[in-house]
Amino acid sequence: MNLNYANQLNYGDKLVSGTLTPLDSHFSGRPMIASGLTALTNNVTVHTYDTWSLYYERDGVDQDGDGVVDQGFDGVDNDGANGVDDPGEYETSAPYPVPLRGIEASIRMMEFNTRQVRQVSVVSDFLPE
Repeated sequence: MNLNYANQLNYGDKLVSGTLTPLDSHFSGRPMIASGLTALTNNVTVHTYDTWSLYYERDGVDQDGDGVVDQGFDGVDNDGANGVDDPGEYETSAPYPVPLRGIEASIRMMEFNTRQVRQVSVVSDFLPE
């Protein structure tokens, strides 16, 4: 998967600059800021897909540093919107909070003496039939 393949400057939940078009997918931009996986290494954003776990919302750690621990699962409507413990109250987020439709893994090898290249790919579709 080519995360941020459009090299967009959005961080999912906050637009830094640039615009998204209707043709862009959920994976065309950078990861969500709340995921904490937006670090720059040599001016390149780290792109990570994670299947995520709601354990982060009930682990006793204040991930967002607001002084309230696990407000996404505390039984209180902390943000006053959309009911008790809605996703807007979560302390953190998956970098790309959408399910995968499929995956392709490719391995490419090169024999340096003969300069031959071999590639093998495995594809799996996660869409229901």
